[in-house]
This record gives sequence, C-alpha cells and structure tokens, in this order.
Amino acid sequence: MIGKVAAQEMVKDSLKIDNEATKGERTANLLLFLKTSAASDSGKGTAERAYLNVDEARVGLMGAYGDRLSYFVRFRLNRPMTPDDVDNASRALDFAFLTYQIGERRQWEVTLGKQVAQVGSWETDSPFLREFFYTDYLNYYSNVFVTAATLARRLGENHSLRLQVHNTLNSSFASHLKANGYVDTGFEAPETPLGLYLAWAGQLGRFQTLYSYNISQFAKGYYTHTLSLGNQYKADRWAAYIDLVYSDMGVDFALLPSNLINEYKGAVKEHYLLQEGIVYKTAVARYDQQLTPHWSFSLKGSVETSGSRKELSENLRYNYQYVAVLQYAPLSGEDLQFFASYVGNTLHYSSLLNKPDSHFNHFAIGLYYKWTVLKSSF
Repeated sequence: MIGKVAAQEMVKDSLKIDNEATKGERTANLLLFLKTSAASDSGKGTAERAYLNVDEARVGLMGAYGDRLSYFVRFRLNRPMTPDDVDNASRALDFAFLTYQIGERRQWEVTLGKQVAQVGSWETDSPFLREFFYTDYLNYYSNVFVTAATLARRLGENHSLRLQVHNTLNSSFASHLKANGYVDTGFEAPETPLGLYLAWAGQLGRFQTLYSYNISQFAKGYYTHTLSLGNQYKADRWAAYIDLVYSDMGVDFALLPSNLINEYKGAVKEHYLLQEGIVYKTAVARYDQQLTPHWSFSLKGSVETSGSRKELSENLRYNYQYVAVLQYAPLSGEDLQFFASYVGNTLHYSSLLNKPDSHFNHFAIGLYYKWTVLKSSF
C-alpha cells in the first residue's frame, strides 16, 4: 500500500511525510540526524582545499495525539534562527505542522503549518542524509519548505490526490529583491503571493509515481507554471528514480538566468533588473544497489538548462551534476552508514555570454546516522 511505503520512507528521514508512522496512542519521538565528513574540493574556478565538515545536523520531534492527530517539527542546528518576513518562521525550521485525518476510514487528511511542498519529485522524497547534492530545481526554483494548507484524499490503497495552497516564497517581494541586489523597476508586489499544487501519488506494483502541477505568483500579473513528473521503480535489491521538470516562469524569482543576462548587459549589482519569460528544464536520475546486507552503492546524475524566451536564448546555462557513493552499514537495523563519495559539477554557458565554463570536484569520507534519542507513549 502506498501509505505503508511512504511511512517506511519517512522513518528513514524522508522529506515527504506520511503520518501513518505516528498514528495510534499519544506518542512523542525525539530524533537526531547527523552527517559529517573529511572532504576536499578542487576544479576549474574552485579554490583547492581540504577540511572537516558537519554536513547535516538536524533535530526532530514527531508524534501523535490519538489515532487522528499527528505532528512533526524539525530544525537545522547549523542554520540561523532569523525569521522570514512572510511566514515569520525561522530559517532553521524545516517544518512544523499538524495533520488531522477525517472520515470513517480516515481517507481525508488536512495538514496545516510549515511543511514540505507537494512537488512531483522523488528527489525530495529520498532520505536527505543519503542525498549528496540537490538540483537547481530544489535549491532555487522550488520553495521546498513552505507554510501551507494541504488537503489529501486517498483513493483506495494505492493512490492519493493532494491539493496544497502555499506562500510562493518565504521572503517578501521587496526583501527577496534587495537581498539579491535587484530593484523592482517595472514590477509590483502581488496582493496574493501564493501558489497552488495539485499532486497525484500512485503505486502500480513496483512502479511509483509522484506527479504535480504548480501555479504561483511572485510579481503582480506574472505567473509561474511548473509540471513535475517523478517516477520510481523498486526491486528487491535495487531501486531507481527519474524526475522530469518543465517550468515556465512569468518572472524570474530564482534569479539564475537573470544574473547572467544582467552580467551580459553590464548592469551593476544592486541595480539588477528582473527578467521575464524564463524557461527551466531538468532531468535527474538515481540508482541504488544493495550489494550485500552491509554494502551498497549509489549513482546519481542530473542535467538542467535555463534561459529566457525574451532575452538571448532559452538555454543560457547548462548545469551537469554527478555523484557516486559507496556505503557500509556495520549494524543491522540501525541507520548508521560510513561512506566514500565523489560529487562533480560542470557549469556550461551559451557562447552568447562569452563566459568560461566551471568545474567542481568534491571527494569525501564520512558517516551519517539517524538516532531515535527518545521514544515514548503516554
């Protein structure tokens, strides 16, 4: 059943949350997520260095009050506690939400608070400790942790529909532009800077889907339309996913193409202008193979393009990322993993920009661990 599959992934620290894992009695579980490594960086346009790093440090509190109401709060310990000026939530706060199930068979769910966007992407659903890079789509184009209201409806055992109303960004129109060196010439803040997700999650045997359509507004009268198609297949000893995304942005709040166009025109930072008609495309795939009960490896790669339909080209920036990871789990039943990883990144630019390519290499040896510090029922 898709509910059980999602719950199992959630226990492994997935971004997407299915609250079946906490239903039942009154419960409270305190979780600690840690990831640390010894790493080195090199490449064209990159300063060579070797260092020790705390990649992840997060703490979560999840539980339930009876068989219908559940909650989940999670903070990043290595992020500032500065609140955003739209939802007043700390930037260190991943999410803090309540979910209530409705109906005789609890087939309806309402979720309120800061939560995970209903993006059609298995990259967001993958346990974050096991991801070694994220695409531009999640880092810039999609606001993954949003304050929102979500209504979900289960359709039998294997399908669900989800409707989510959310803030477009966690920062206001003015503060987002100012923080990135832009002025609002030619654009106005909207009266309703909101977005809407319509998502379908399905399971057809071993094949699973996460598909979504999103419409959002950042500047008055300018809308972003995004179609995301997440596809995953799970076998006994291996699993693979591929996510495909197409986004047509009325105005560029991600700012990657806008930065390039402003540089090309010789604009001065702090006086950059927003660009219209932005097109963003991505394909990201991952393959996981369990070699033995203790050894596994993962491969992941992505190709992303972005540009403007109105200035220069739709394909101004090409972003290629690739990763290989070997992992060793010494303790059965514990989510403790030692790893050796390589992450590569190549940025290629259209010849119209006369901008050199850049290359980045990241090698790391480390470990990650998800620890249930406290588990109680009352």
